[in-house]
Amino acid sequence: MDLNILRHQTIKNNNITMTGKDFKLLATDVFKKYFGELQPGYENAIALAVELDAKYQSAYDEIFRQRKALEKRVDSGDLSDLKLKDPTSGWKAKDYPKNYEQYKNTVLEMTGNALNRMGINAYNYISEQNSKMSKATGDNAPKIAWMCCGEDANGAQIESVCENIRHLRDLFTGEAKVQFNGKEYKSTGNQEHLPPTSFRPRGLHCLDSYVLRNNEPIVGSFLDLALWSTFVLPMILNKKTLPLLYIPKMHLTQEAQLWQDALKTIETKTNIPEGTIKIVFLCETYPGLFNVAKNIEAFEGRCIGVNCGRWDYLYSYVQVLANHTHLKVDDKDVNTTLSAKHIVTTNVDLLKKYQIRVAQLCHFYGIQFLGGMNAQLPNNDPDLKKRELENQQILSSTRKNKTDERTFYGASKTWVAHIGLLDVADTLRQVPHNQPIDKQVKDVKVTRQDVFQSPPVQYTIQDFEADVDVVLLYCVQYLLNRNGAIAINNLMEDMATSEISSSLNWFYLKHHLMDNDIKSKGGIEAIIKNVGENTLKKVVSGMKDASRREYARKLFTIVQKCVLELYNDSANRPTLEKLLYALAAKEDNEEAFKALSNSKRFKWSSDVAKLVGRVYAERDGHRSKL
Repeated sequence: MDLNILRHQTIKNNNITMTGKDFKLLATDVFKKYFGELQPGYENAIALAVELDAKYQSAYDEIFRQRKALEKRVDSGDLSDLKLKDPTSGWKAKDYPKNYEQYKNTVLEMTGNALNRMGINAYNYISEQNSKMSKATGDNAPKIAWMCCGEDANGAQIESVCENIRHLRDLFTGEAKVQFNGKEYKSTGNQEHLPPTSFRPRGLHCLDSYVLRNNEPIVGSFLDLALWSTFVLPMILNKKTLPLLYIPKMHLTQEAQLWQDALKTIETKTNIPEGTIKIVFLCETYPGLFNVAKNIEAFEGRCIGVNCGRWDYLYSYVQVLANHTHLKVDDKDVNTTLSAKHIVTTNVDLLKKYQIRVAQLCHFYGIQFLGGMNAQLPNNDPDLKKRELENQQILSSTRKNKTDERTFYGASKTWVAHIGLLDVADTLRQVPHNQPIDKQVKDVKVTRQDVFQSPPVQYTIQDFEADVDVVLLYCVQYLLNRNGAIAINNLMEDMATSEISSSLNWFYLKHHLMDNDIKSKGGIEAIIKNVGENTLKKVVSGMKDASRREYARKLFTIVQKCVLELYNDSANRPTLEKLLYALAAKEDNEEAFKALSNSKRFKWSSDVAKLVGRVYAERDGHRSKL
């Protein structure tokens, strides 16, 4: 293992002067591989990440104390924190640079990571589409943007973190080039029609145990910000384009303030005016919905839009209300037991009223409302006629869904997950988006009860088993491919969608809502084992290398056992993200894994890492039941 210890090292470069406290950088070879020849070097980025982690430790720790306190209050039935907060009377945004013109005419945004060929393909195709639409409209304003995801769609391994940032940088310079499965992929897009490009760092809950400060992992958000501002931000400024970040997973307004302060620090370090870096934040946690207005204000004018992360929102809904199947909300009994994922569509009030509330606030503040993700993927059936027919239906359905978001909610733009759906942009640019764009939602009343009330319960044992299959398949593919964007059943599953599946499994077990059905299948252990037999076949299908197949089988057994442990723990909410971070570290770097396991500061993450350690110990002692 390549371990580099940096102590009290002062780094001066590119107008950045930082003095680091004691910290360890693990897997130095990975940082050298992706950033070794660049100036400023990766040492600058690491020093900045450590500085941010130290500077904001007390604020960060207080946020997570408050998160835990909120959880306990809601568990006890105290809902006083969950009240819809209105805008502050007379609030005015700061006079920050108005550097977001290029985003005003975009109507569609594709999301994904920049691993291997994915970012290059997206960039090239979007550039081509923007060029075609530019000729059709007679203007050069791009209609399709791209968001590079460093969070749910990326892997936890440090290789994925570094590769994603390096490829994003090279897309801006036009130097992106990779070899993948024996084929070369490189940037070919017209530089005049490159998509406006943003980056989503990891949320504050994510840790990075490849960089240690005082023998503790640092916050993953800070490492991502440091790598982005060191290697990507200069390229963005050289292109005179907008530095835009998507801020994920905020529960409390104090989190928005922390992000705002961290961005001010970066702007000071890089000698650019305060407010140059713009943000869109994702309203994708259940507590976050109640704080949208205050979060917009906390960013002081830096915020140019809010996106509805519907899958994360549903996952958070189950997690936050995990102790309750029903609740009394303002003297009305409401159902808080979520149905199967395919039941809770955007036409269901639980999601519709949430989106209306966010849209109303965006229109009030004069910022963009961004529609949610369409996770549908084009069909790749070998039967050409069947494939073409189904893809026409998928495109038609996507076109209708995205048009509805634009005309009903007043969405400025909306999301898709695959280049095969980008043709929708040509339709959206022609959809009238006249003022007032809020006419459909302005006067819709959204009550507190509306955003608590789940639709009548529909969740069968077949839904339960399907969710087990998604969880097992997603986890093992994530670890095998170090990639968080996984195609499953013609849907682009990411961390959020699989987290809903695991949370629903756990919730229905915890509250004994399907005991007879589960018992008829032999119990939860038998379900995980039996469903897993078919899941494993899908995992190893097409694997030509015998050693890789054997490794996949061993890894799959570990995943099964870990998931069973999570499901059997009715006292603690399951989090696949923490599980996958621990598993990735265990497979990748033993010292990084030990840092997670031994953490005193991040007990909520060390507990999951210790569970992983026990499962590996059982395997090595041949005591596993699965």
